[in-house]
Amino acid sequence: MNMRQYTSDDLSRCLTLFESNVPEYFSPSEHSLLEHYLRAAPKHFYVLENGDSGIVACGGFDLRPDKNGAKLRWDIVLRSEQRRGLGSRLLTERLEQLSQDPTVQRVLVDTSQFTAGFYKRMGFALIRQTPDGIAPGFDDCELHLAMPFK
Repeated sequence: MNMRQYTSDDLSRCLTLFESNVPEYFSPSEHSLLEHYLRAAPKHFYVLENGDSGIVACGGFDLRPDKNGAKLRWDIVLRSEQRRGLGSRLLTERLEQLSQDPTVQRVLVDTSQFTAGFYKRMGFALIRQTPDGIAPGFDDCELHLAMPFK
């Protein structure tokens, strides 16, 4: 298993990861948002490769110095590869990277009610939940984690 920096060559595979999670975890309306984000070549976006399987997960973060923190972006694990620790590994590696930056005092994530439990198990606390805030049937859940994480 190898985590590496995202490149534009990874675009179609990351969109495939997204599609494997529609409609259970993502609204179809979010597809264009993800594609726009990835086409902008985000600086802190990563893919997790699993040998011959290729890219099986992706996710990134944006530094938010104005808010003394960082915001996780687009954490996605291929549907058929979920519940194997890939999401935990992807998250932990990015949190370790963020813990090296003394200006990052907290990490935020906006997600749906369908994945908020994962972040809670990883130590995040729910700050706000807005019904249908992402799309109909998809609540917007904002969670945070104080740094350094443990």
